Amino acid sequence: HGGDALKAAEEAKTAGVRIFTIGIGRDEGAPIPAPGGGFRRDRSGEIILSRLDESTLQKIALETGGSYVRSVTGDVDLEQIYSQGIKATLEDQELGSKRRQRWEERFQWVLALALLALALEPLVSERIRRGGMARA
Repeated sequence: HGGDALKAAEEAKTAGVRIFTIGIGRDEGAPIPAPGGGFRRDRSGEIILSRLDESTLQKIALETGGSYVRSVTGDVDLEQIYSQGIKATLEDQELGSKRRQRWEERFQWVLALALLALALEPLVSERIRRGGMARA
C-alpha cells in the first residue's frame, strides 16, 4: 500500500498539488469494524488490524510540500489540524500573488476605422474634397 501511495504523491507533486496528511489510529493497530457488527476478517478468519503508518504519511506530506499531523485523541479536531499543520506550513512559504502587466492589443479598432475611411473616400464628392461645399 505504501509504495502506491508514494507513487501517487510523486504524481501529485508533479501536478503542483500539496498533500496534508492526518495520522489517525494506533501504532499497534486496531480491529476494523464490520458493517453488520463485529470486525473484518481475512481469508483465514483472522481479525484484520489497521495500523497507523506514520512513516508513509510523513513521506507523502514531505514529498508534496504539505505537512503531517497526528490526531492523538482519536477525535479529529480539524481546527487544530488546520492551524498547526496546513496554516503553519502555508505561512512559512511565500504565497504572495505576483502582479503582471498584461497588454491588450486594441489596434484593430483604429485599423477598422482607417479601412472604412479608405472605402468611403471615393464616394466623397469632388467639391467636398476641394474644400468647397455647394451653397444654396
